[in-house]
This record gives sequence, C-alpha cells and structure tokens, in this order.
Amino acid sequence: MKIQTAFTATAATIFSAPDASETQHLVLAETAHGEIYILGPIFDNAERAERMAKRVEARGEINLNHWTFWRAIYGSEAGQIEEANAFIAAQSIRMGFATEQDYAGTRIGEML
Repeated sequence: MKIQTAFTATAATIFSAPDASETQHLVLAETAHGEIYILGPIFDNAERAERMAKRVEARGEINLNHWTFWRAIYGSEAGQIEEANAFIAAQSIRMGFATEQDYAGTRIGEML
C-alpha cells in the first residue's frame, strides 16, 4: 500500500445524496495544491463518515489504494497544470503527432 505524502489533505467533506432512499455520505480529501480525492467506501452513517473525515484531516495523508482521484479545483495549481497538459495534448493531436487514442484512459483523455 502506498501512502500519498507529496501533498497534504487539507479538507475532508461529507455529502449526502438527498434523492436516495437511504442517505449516503461521501468523504472527500483536498490536497494542498488543489486535487480532490473520494474515499472508496460510501458511508450510510453520517457519524462514521464524519469520523473518517476527521481522521483524514488529522493524518494529513491518504492511502491511494482506497481513494480515487475526482478532479482538480479550477484555478488551483493542479487545475492549471491539468489544463496546460490538455492544451499540449490537443495541439499534438491537431498537428498529427498524436491521436486521441494515445490519451485514452488517462485524465487528459477525459478532458479532450
């Protein structure tokens, strides 16, 4: 198991799905440079989700075996890097140096 230590988890937030027959709660962690990750299990109990969010904030790190990258925050360092990489990829495709298939299954491919 690899622990992500390059960035610090600065926030963990709980959301509930209002339309669901059973309320579900997600735990999100935001890194210092603007990436947001979602914890793998969805909690049906708000207290358990809140405890996990507090543990993430206290530890300041997440285990990437259990967390999934969701998105970069617009305007953050991570968002700017992501947009620059997407621009370079798009230019490479336009100029014939790459194809969309070359980026399939990647974060950049999702943006193209």
